[in-house]
Amino acid sequence: MAGYHKYVFDEENQDVVGKFEEMYQAEDVENFDSWHQDDMRLLTKQISLVLLNRYNFNNVLDVGCGKGAFTHLLKKENNQVTGIDVSKTAIKRAKAKFKDIFFSCVDLSKDSFKKMPFFSKHYDLIVFMEVLSYLPNWSNVIEEFSRIGDYVLITSDIPENPIGYVKSKESLKSVVQRHYEIIDELYLSRFRKTILFCKSLRLK
Repeated sequence: MAGYHKYVFDEENQDVVGKFEEMYQAEDVENFDSWHQDDMRLLTKQISLVLLNRYNFNNVLDVGCGKGAFTHLLKKENNQVTGIDVSKTAIKRAKAKFKDIFFSCVDLSKDSFKKMPFFSKHYDLIVFMEVLSYLPNWSNVIEEFSRIGDYVLITSDIPENPIGYVKSKESLKSVVQRHYEIIDELYLSRFRKTILFCKSLRLK
C-alpha cells in the first residue's frame, strides 16, 4: 500500500479518511508522492494530454490540482490557468514552483466555494483529475461547475468495490450526461481508470 493511502481511505472499514492536508505535510517525512503526481509517464495523464492538446483553451481551471504538476502542462503561452485544491500545503508548493499559474486553496465540500472569486469567471476547460471520488457532494459539484465551463475532462479510479463516493462509471456518466455531451470515453481496465472528455450541452 502506498504511503499516502492511509490519509485517503480506510480499507478495513471501507471509509474515506480525507486527511489531505496531513497527507501533503507528511510527504517529505515519509518519502512518498501523493497519487504519483510528479510522474507524468502515467498512462492516464498521457492520454489526457493527447485529448486536450487537440484544442486551444484560453481559460483553464484545474480542480483538485494538488502540487500543480499536471496543472502546469495545461499552461500555454497564450492562455490563463487556475488551480484549486483543499490543501494549503499543496497550494504553497504549487505557487513556489509554477509562478505563471494562479493557485488558490478551496474546500469544495462546503457550499461557500460558489462565493469565491474563481467561481465568478468563465472557463473554456475544467479538469477534474482523480478528485470526484473524494467529494461526498461530487454530483452537485459537477452540476455547479457546468455553469461556468464549456468543456470538462474527468478522470476517476473506480474499482469493483470502491471506497470513494463515485460508486461506478455508470453513475458517473449518468450525472455527467445531464450537463455535458461526452465526446471521448475511455476505460483502462488494467488501471480501473475512467476518462471522460465532454462538451457542455449549452454549446449545442
